[in-house]
Amino acid sequence: MNTATTALPPALPPEASSTRSIAAALSHQSIHNLERYYDHWARHYDADVEAEAYCGPTMVVDLLDAVAQRGNIGHDSRVLDACCGTGLVGRTLQERGYRQISGCDLSRPMLDQAQASRAYQHLHNQIDLTQPLPPALLRHFDAVVCCGAFIPGHLPASALRGLVAMTRPGGVVVLSVRETYFDTAGFEPLLQSLGREQGLVVLEARMSARYLQNARAHYLALYVA
Repeated sequence: MNTATTALPPALPPEASSTRSIAAALSHQSIHNLERYYDHWARHYDADVEAEAYCGPTMVVDLLDAVAQRGNIGHDSRVLDACCGTGLVGRTLQERGYRQISGCDLSRPMLDQAQASRAYQHLHNQIDLTQPLPPALLRHFDAVVCCGAFIPGHLPASALRGLVAMTRPGGVVVLSVRETYFDTAGFEPLLQSLGREQGLVVLEARMSARYLQNARAHYLALYVA
């Protein structure tokens, strides 16, 4: 008697450590635990996100360049890289010719990596965008960029108010939001509220664009009235 056989699919390769690191970062439920995770991840962060084809910094700076004229942004403008991490966005800004770059982050070890990049003129530690911000940072920057922080387990949509608050009237905010997070976190109603309350305008949106090899993001450029 003939016995039918069914070919089994080849075994999947084990999940890369970089994939596990990124997945673990998305799982945190408190600012304290998230800060500690990034403190330990700082030394390996760049290698891990590079292995996952992370292109968010390039995409954010591309969008800033595209809207710069409408916000009167030039290479001498004051640019803040919010949640700057190890400085991937700052390095990209520097490569594009921006010369007055500041950064802020919760994690001191991440900021140490950013400082080593020599891309930043000023770095601000222990900045939590969900809490009241230092008065010296309010309405101070010509452009504020934020890449990779509006994702599950990290910043709520309401933290966008902090980015707007640090931007001078007539300046721009450029940010990335993970595609799967945009709707669940309530970005659309928040943008509408900020438009009514403060005259915030969406200058340009690049939706469902490249971000990681297995994730996409929305990129928004906002005009601050």
